[in-house]
Amino acid sequence: MTVLLIAVGVLTIHTVVNVTFFFHRPPSIGDSKASVAILLPVRDEAHRVTPCLDSLLAQDGQPTVIVLDDGSTDGTADIIKGRADGRATVLSGAPLPEGWLGKPHACQQLADAAGDVEFLAFVDADVVLTRDAVRRAVALAQESHVDLLSPYPRITANTVGERLVQPLLQWSWLTFLPLWAMERLRNPALAAAGSRWPTAPGWRPAACTRPGASSSRATASRCGRRSGRR
Repeated sequence: MTVLLIAVGVLTIHTVVNVTFFFHRPPSIGDSKASVAILLPVRDEAHRVTPCLDSLLAQDGQPTVIVLDDGSTDGTADIIKGRADGRATVLSGAPLPEGWLGKPHACQQLADAAGDVEFLAFVDADVVLTRDAVRRAVALAQESHVDLLSPYPRITANTVGERLVQPLLQWSWLTFLPLWAMERLRNPALAAAGSRWPTAPGWRPAACTRPGASSSRATASRCGRRSGRR
């Protein structure tokens, strides 16, 4: 019992230290003028894509918005085309090549379609962004000199069950991940990222563009490090 109490105490202190000293939020005012492409891969998202798309089209600075429909059968593409009304580029996904997983292949097609923009912002269809979200994320990425930024969106919890379970995710990484070490060491074992809204400069090294490159956290860690930067 004593050992358990000590462990709980140490973890609690670690959580407080992480939140107090190492938990970074995007700057409230981002002044980046970088060119940005917001990239949205979708597949059978008709029931939830509209709020997401509306939030992307309303972003500050009017960044390029590109949507790739990867074989939806529920009318997702028609909803997007009608809602975007020419304000977004809507692509149809190519057949899946051998050795690829579906979502990495969709994201690769989107990145290729974005051209020579300075930042790529990938967004999941269940994410709704405030109008300054992308601008602030890009400003933080530039300020922090990182090659991959993975902002953590607020998770909406409505039911009692969701309110009990959803916070466990945030609690787990605040409690068990050594944020102080993650910011200082280049060990890929310390890397962590969420897939809902990764933002990165518009570069494509070989390690990231080979088939299936983004299908594991280890590879994602390698793709997030370049030229001595985190």
